[in-house]
Amino acid sequence: MFVGPNLGVYENNPAKSGYDILQNNKSVSSGTYWIKTSTMSSAQKMYVDMVTSGGGWTLIVCSETQGSAWNTSTVLSMNSSTPSITSNYSILNLADSLKTNLNGKLNYRIDAEAFGTWGGVWEADFNNTFTATSRSNAVATNLVKWNSWGIYPASNSGQSALSNRMPWIDNNTQLLTTWNEAGSWWGTLASGNGTYNPAPYISPQKQQPGIIWYWVK
Repeated sequence: MFVGPNLGVYENNPAKSGYDILQNNKSVSSGTYWIKTSTMSSAQKMYVDMVTSGGGWTLIVCSETQGSAWNTSTVLSMNSSTPSITSNYSILNLADSLKTNLNGKLNYRIDAEAFGTWGGVWEADFNNTFTATSRSNAVATNLVKWNSWGIYPASNSGQSALSNRMPWIDNNTQLLTTWNEAGSWWGTLASGNGTYNPAPYISPQKQQPGIIWYWVK
């Protein structure tokens, strides 16, 4: 069992997740840490935000450009050995092993433009998967919302923003999206289409935020 004040600081003392590090040492700062989950053969560096909404958030996707960079393969793993908060990055394929069971729930966070803005924090049933390829995940509950925009209920076919559907992988246009009906744009985190920067996010307030982050606790 890995413990101690240097949990995650060294490769030979990896943590199980960013939340694991926070629970072990409440005074740690945001940055890259060594993490090794039960499904990983070796530890790798991951970025952890120890400040926003209580801290302990492991970055699983940073969406900074659109178009050819993203597809159904790269959305699962992209630049995985070099965690970045400023350029395209994904370890979505590891997210299920990083999630923490908090009273039967998992917590995820989405923000854009700056940490703690234009997004929020949600909880969803723990057995939901971060790599769903259909709208099979249970509807999530919003716990925190930043800025002034409307989260539409999952049953609303006219939504033009993030929904309470946990992000799932659609086709190469929407790709990683919270949209709850096939064929729409809004509420998308990473897109294979080159029209928006980096993806059609929140309309009308923040259609092109420039950068979007996706986190797990």
